[in-house]
Amino acid sequence: MPLAFLVIFLILHNMALGEKQMLAGASSRRSWVPSLLGGRQRRERDEAEDTLLLSEDQRVEKFRKGVQLAARDHLVIALAAKLAMADGPTNSEELAATRQIFLLQGVPEEKSEELFLEAARDPIRFEHYARRVVTLFPENPQMYRGVVGRLFQLAAADGPVNTDEIIYLKRVCDVFRLSPQFFLQKLRLYLLPPEGGNPYDVLGVRRNVSEELLKKTYYQAVRACHPDKLSFLDSAEEILQLATRRLTIISEAYSAIRQHRRAGKKTEAKVLA
Repeated sequence: MPLAFLVIFLILHNMALGEKQMLAGASSRRSWVPSLLGGRQRRERDEAEDTLLLSEDQRVEKFRKGVQLAARDHLVIALAAKLAMADGPTNSEELAATRQIFLLQGVPEEKSEELFLEAARDPIRFEHYARRVVTLFPENPQMYRGVVGRLFQLAAADGPVNTDEIIYLKRVCDVFRLSPQFFLQKLRLYLLPPEGGNPYDVLGVRRNVSEELLKKTYYQAVRACHPDKLSFLDSAEEILQLATRRLTIISEAYSAIRQHRRAGKKTEAKVLA
């Protein structure tokens, strides 16, 4: 009996051990499935996160560009206000010209007026705003040339470019480290009236202008850009040559009008005689 019990016990023990091993193997095989599913889920999750990160990067880049655009427009408005102050108090026409010439997109219209007037009143010099442009947009000569070109347009929007505006524009070019050749090219374009044109157009007056207003306009044009006021600037020789040429064209136009009117009076006197 003891031997028979021992044999039965060994058989049952082996069967239990085998079943345990089978269960353990099945359990381990089942554990592979969650592992596989977990890996797939992780990959899907990672892909989803990459997509979200890409979208977030795009949103950040869009926001960054929006901030840069707003910052650029803020500085441009300040530079325009300082240019407007160079030859006297600002006015609404100069603000309207600023928005039209610079095509401001980063600042609402009502906000731009506030910034324009604030910059016109503040004591900060225009060089500070020009340096801020360089700080926010380093090594960007194409942008600098675009800003200066539009500042020239703005300076000429209310009449010929004058001495104070030339000094302002030259210093902005110096801060931007633009070449003297670029400045002289722009100055020639906006300073010199067309030669050989109608003398009334050169002086910006109508044909029926009175003698008093004609003389006043001429002397204002002479004072506005007299070469003697520009001798201290860098590249002064070339700038003085342009200013002198402008003075010559204006003087020739004034003389031509005076001669034409004197000749007309003599003709009229002969007819009446």
